Amino acid sequence: MNSIAISLATKYDSAPAECRISCCGEVVFDGPVKEDFVLQKEIPLFDNFSISIVKKGKTLDMVHNKEEQVIEIKKIMLNGIPLKISAFGQFNISNNPYLKEERLQTNCLNLNGTWTLELPHMIFDSSMDIKNYQKDMRDDFSDCDVACFGCSQTYGLTLEESQTWPSHLADQSGLLVKNYGVPGSNINQIKCIVDKFVESHQAKTIIIYAPHLWRGLRGDITKIKRDIDWSDRKDLIMHGEEHTVANLAGKLKIWLDGLAVNRKVLFGTYQLDQDLLYRKTAIEPYMIPFLQGEDYPKAPDGYHFGQQFNIDFAKILTKLIQKSQ
Repeated sequence: MNSIAISLATKYDSAPAECRISCCGEVVFDGPVKEDFVLQKEIPLFDNFSISIVKKGKTLDMVHNKEEQVIEIKKIMLNGIPLKISAFGQFNISNNPYLKEERLQTNCLNLNGTWTLELPHMIFDSSMDIKNYQKDMRDDFSDCDVACFGCSQTYGLTLEESQTWPSHLADQSGLLVKNYGVPGSNINQIKCIVDKFVESHQAKTIIIYAPHLWRGLRGDITKIKRDIDWSDRKDLIMHGEEHTVANLAGKLKIWLDGLAVNRKVLFGTYQLDQDLLYRKTAIEPYMIPFLQGEDYPKAPDGYHFGQQFNIDFAKILTKLIQKSQ
């Protein structure tokens, strides 16, 4: 499920505005707005998030009498993250006999019309064949104490296997640790690999160290890409990471909850901005304490994190695992 909180303020003289609020096509409120209020709802999973607020009730007599009838959209929170309503909300004024129809970028509804906000479409799916990915892993699937999933930061690109954080985790914890990181993989491919692993293998702890979400939410999500093609992600970039995380948090929560039924699950990212956003959502209990990789020497390629980062990251993970035992 996804959580939404909609804060509305109102001012009126003779009559309150009528309001109908729909989220992803489902009506969540329909009635007069007589006072300021916050509407909190749980809404089902969605592929495309959209919200519409229909405002009615402004009459020609009110205009002649210079009467106010206003609904102001103060804030909309999706999965704990405030949406950018002023930047991306659109108010289509309509059914005003005294005005032509027009589109305005405002969250102050003082006429009749429909205010809308739609977030960019994103893919979160694991229905793909992982055979092409398994050849890029350091380890083959097998039962273990700790299974580690991620991209090149988990794999340890340009590092020896002994220098990776899964290897240091094994040394520090004394546990059997497997490295299933795949260089260039995106969040959908990582989800696919994790889901395939748990179908037939056991691990007491699963660690997911996620790349930037924009890497694999568009185009052909089955392809491994070392570099991100930003050309088909312009709207994601315009909307920002806030909308990306808010959009996916509900699906991430359900996925992680399912994995955690029979095992411990730890989730983290090396992207600071996204880490801070994740912590505002319901997946916060799964989060690994953030370690700033930019503070450490790089791997030989000058891009990925080096061995000292991996040693310190493994220390954090070892404490988390031992705490739960």
